[in-house]
Amino acid sequence: MSAVCNPSYREGGFTLLEVLAVVVILAMATGVLATHFAVPTERAKQEATIAAVLDLDARARLLGKSAGGAALGLDEERVVLAARGQLVAEVTLDPNLELRLRSKSGNAKIVFDGAGRTESYRIEWTDGGIVRSIRICGDTGWHDEESRP
Repeated sequence: MSAVCNPSYREGGFTLLEVLAVVVILAMATGVLATHFAVPTERAKQEATIAAVLDLDARARLLGKSAGGAALGLDEERVVLAARGQLVAEVTLDPNLELRLRSKSGNAKIVFDGAGRTESYRIEWTDGGIVRSIRICGDTGWHDEESRP
């Protein structure tokens, strides 16, 4: 009896519906995994940027002592370190990272004296609706992190 005459007869293959079901399940699994891995990648970018800015703070303290003063400044795209009116180093910011430098006097420019000291200040950024910040002691460079909703 041929396959055309016998509807219960089936050759070894998959129907279009079965193939589509597998494709949909794989697409959903891929979407879940992609979002699962995207969050740690963004967090790693943020942490690398913050570490680079903290490195600029340490370099500004050393430059302050050797060059008689230094300054950290922030514009929309980067944090810059300058001494004697010359650009020394910069950190390019991720466009998704809303970074702010806040000093007690309200300046976005942090000035280091000839002893490598400055007023205490904060580095602030938003991470998933939570405002995170690092407080930096102006005299020593000691810092600690805090978060608030």
